[in-house]
Amino acid sequence: MNSQENTYEEGESDETALNLLGSLELLLLLAVLDAGPDAYGVSIQRAAQRRKGGKRVTLGAVYTTLYRLERKDIVRSWPGEPAAKRGGRRKRLFELTRRGQAAVERSLRALQRPPGDLSFVNDVG
Repeated sequence: MNSQENTYEEGESDETALNLLGSLELLLLLAVLDAGPDAYGVSIQRAAQRRKGGKRVTLGAVYTTLYRLERKDIVRSWPGEPAAKRGGRRKRLFELTRRGQAAVERSLRALQRPPGDLSFVNDVG
């Protein structure tokens, strides 16, 4: 885990922890937004790879990260409709929650600050 990724202890929340997203988390949340209303694993993976200039993002990393973000109430998921061309299987669709949208905005604001400017710390909560 890189030093920028947050880990949450039991009972910890935005109010008690600096809630900046790790680079992969932010990448995937932006990819969910890029993929739109049909955001599912493969479409999110493709959107993330486009954002990385074609560099590979594994589907396993996509799902692992999205499920972790779901446990943090940053994204939500639900099964889509069965698709004939998928043999009747359902896609798992994803979208950002309000908390996820706020986390993306907060992280993007922090990234726009000059190096050494820690004023974003006051934005938490």
